[in-house]
Amino acid sequence: MATGIKIENSVGTTLNNVEFIGFDTAIDLVGSNWVNLDGILVSQNTNSFDHLKLYGNKVGRNDFCPCGSGVKLKNCKGASSMSTGIRSDSSTFTVGKATIVAETGIDLKNNSNAHIDELNFYSTDTPEALVKVLMQLPVQPPHNLVVDAMEQQKSVGSIKDSKLWDWFQEQGINLAFWPQIAVAIAGLV
Repeated sequence: MATGIKIENSVGTTLNNVEFIGFDTAIDLVGSNWVNLDGILVSQNTNSFDHLKLYGNKVGRNDFCPCGSGVKLKNCKGASSMSTGIRSDSSTFTVGKATIVAETGIDLKNNSNAHIDELNFYSTDTPEALVKVLMQLPVQPPHNLVVDAMEQQKSVGSIKDSKLWDWFQEQGINLAFWPQIAVAIAGLV
């Protein structure tokens, strides 16, 4: 199990503007206190060159990749290997801002305490193209609204009158972002 950084029995540690890509666990806190995390980006492995080299001789470039990602080999960056963004065991920490693409965003165990100002969490089944568009937004929409918009795109071919559209208007978000989101979702279904 690969870990990006393990902070054990530490007091007053600060991590700012750090990116973790392709680890089983990005940040593992054990018995630590007053850990401050800000500007953290955790995402799945995007090293397509190694992935192509790994499977390239077994299938054609236009065939679906055998790794299980659901995309053609030539575009595949691999199935997600990230399982947990931040794991805390008996620790106290603060997150200023973090963006996490993982199966579990934050895992708190054994009386861990966390104060989180801004967490943008995307499950590993959220397509990478959609995550990139959503990360540009000033406020992150609830995951269930994005899923609803994807289902609506599949059934009626448009997301204009979806719950996500209503949420955008309620939040007062500049609808200039809307075409990017609509194109990203339409390209996925």
